[in-house]
Amino acid sequence: MTMTDQSPASPPNPQRGVKVRAYADTLRSELKSSPSMRKGERTRLRLRIAAAEALEKSGYQDLKVADICKLAGVSLGTFYIYFTDKEDISVGIALDFVTHLYDEASRASNGLGDWQAVYETNLFFVKAYGANPGLMRSHVQLQSLEPAFRAVWEPLHQEWLNRLARSI
Repeated sequence: MTMTDQSPASPPNPQRGVKVRAYADTLRSELKSSPSMRKGERTRLRLRIAAAEALEKSGYQDLKVADICKLAGVSLGTFYIYFTDKEDISVGIALDFVTHLYDEASRASNGLGDWQAVYETNLFFVKAYGANPGLMRSHVQLQSLEPAFRAVWEPLHQEWLNRLARSI
């Protein structure tokens, strides 16, 4: 049986419960759901939320640490307690974002037939990219500009591709 033989007469129900939203909102919900988080952990997470928002708005190339601090409501000195520079926080956000996308894409297609799994996975990525265009732009900029990002992202991406190939 080929994949086309398995395709349903009508498209499957979109997004079987997988939420697609801005990554900063995902991080924000993490902050809200952990009221017992220690102060330093909350501050670090607030900086990460602010960085995700700033990357979404301006992209990596135009990102300024001062903008992140302003959004997070912290001083420059506080930023440097948790991160070394804009590359450090940006690479971390971009890698966490991609990992989050891969995990959510897997959930979107879990337990489905071949055609429906491909459909749901692609639908998820289209919606996720639409909800996070600035982070996607930042991801591409980091691939081009930062060897440290490429060194970590390329094996992660290759593992995702291998996982897709095995599932097919």
